[in-house]
This record gives sequence, C-alpha cells and structure tokens, in this order.
Amino acid sequence: MSFTSPVFLFAFLPLTVIVYQLARSTKLKNIVWIAAGLLFYAFGDLRLLPRLRGSCLLHEGAAPVEVLVDEELMTRPLLGVHPCDNTATLWITPQQLSLFLSSRGNAVTFAAI
Repeated sequence: MSFTSPVFLFAFLPLTVIVYQLARSTKLKNIVWIAAGLLFYAFGDLRLLPRLRGSCLLHEGAAPVEVLVDEELMTRPLLGVHPCDNTATLWITPQQLSLFLSSRGNAVTFAAI
C-alpha cells in the first residue's frame, strides 16, 4: 500500500482518522497513530514488522538528531525535495529547509562536504 493508493486514501486513512478522533486521551491517540503506522508498513513486508516495532521501542524518547547539510546547498535558489515518494517534487528555498529542520527540534550544522 502506498500513500497514493485507493486503499490508503479511501479506506485506511479515513478509518485511522476516525479512530484517532474517537480516542479521548493523548496517550490513546498516540497509540492509534503508532498502531496505524505499524499496520501501514506491515502491508509492505510483514517480515519487517518486528524490526520496525523494535525500532519504535528503542527510539522512544530519544534525543533529536543533528542534521548535517552541505553548505553549498545554501547557495542555491531552490532545492527539490521528494516528500514520502519520488512521484512529486516540492521546491523550497534553503532557508525554508533550515527553518523546517530547526522547527522539528533538530540541530542543523552546515559544512563543506
């Protein structure tokens, strides 16, 4: 199942949003998102589900990562990024990239790579 498949758009996503809205506590809402994510990725390859579950448990509460960005990218007028899959390109400025990464709690370091 991909993010653009009819099964995802017309069944999985609406059902997940409804269940999320029915959940009363923040903790239960988080459980809904985690379970939905695991189920979504299980459609790709069920054998990888235990590894994904272990990764979620291992990284729960982990500190944000530091993002290293090639400083040459900051000289370009626009950067093309592919959100979620390679079927669409989103064009953003280097400043927008830096702002987005910082807003997610990540330290951003620019270096000559």
